[in-house]
Amino acid sequence: MPFFLTARAENYLWGRPDLKDTINRLQAFSEAGANVLYAPGLPDIEAIRTVCREVDKPVNVVMGLSG
Repeated sequence: MPFFLTARAENYLWGRPDLKDTINRLQAFSEAGANVLYAPGLPDIEAIRTVCREVDKPVNVVMGLSG
């Protein structure tokens, strides 16, 4: 059965707001075979643009989460 593998870098959900580390994790997931990359909790549109520019797979995000 075909499926898509989504890999999540949850840095911003767990109190580690490090965009460079988030991107490094997403790139590693991509190299490992993930089809979709997910970075929930990014703080703003610039962070989303940066992530999208730095990875080679579709990106799913949720912006503006807090607490």
